[in-house]
Amino acid sequence: MVASLGWISGQLTINQKLSPSLSWTPDGSGESIAKVFVWEDLANQGALAQHVKLPVSVS
Repeated sequence: MVASLGWISGQLTINQKLSPSLSWTPDGSGESIAKVFVWEDLANQGALAQHVKLPVSVS
């Protein structure tokens, strides 16, 4: 189940770094998994890297 979907768009130059963040307010406590994807763009969801799974624990 997808609880929230958000995105950040932009372009990076070679060796440029980015520390993106998005806010999410869960419905309640528990365990969730955040999945992070890097795609070409929203229309062409060609993966530019493997997605990352991040565990989230809300108490």
